[in-house]
Amino acid sequence: MAGARHTLEIMRRAPVVIAVVNALGQALDEPLTPEKRVYEICNAQSIGAAMENMTLEATALGLGSLWICDTFFAQRELSGWLGVTGVLTAAMAVGYAGEAPPARPRKSMEEIVEWRCD
Repeated sequence: MAGARHTLEIMRRAPVVIAVVNALGQALDEPLTPEKRVYEICNAQSIGAAMENMTLEATALGLGSLWICDTFFAQRELSGWLGVTGVLTAAMAVGYAGEAPPARPRKSMEEIVEWRCD
């Protein structure tokens, strides 16, 4: 919950928060058939790609962004407040960054990929 509280504070300070809703999404507590599960996975992948594109465009515009995934802690409350139908999947805070931390060190391909040729 400490992480969710920290995220809430960031959301409060951001001049813009974009709510990302999966209009075709299933409720978190709904059991899924295999077909619906495949749809959920495909929708999640599409939303993830869109979110990444949003962060890249924000950076290109000189803005900071924060991809917020822990909206699930208050999904019902946020969805009601926003008046959304569907599943609130994520949010993105956008604004001028107050800091510019250096990029994290990246691992080489050899460190993260294991090739198997059977």
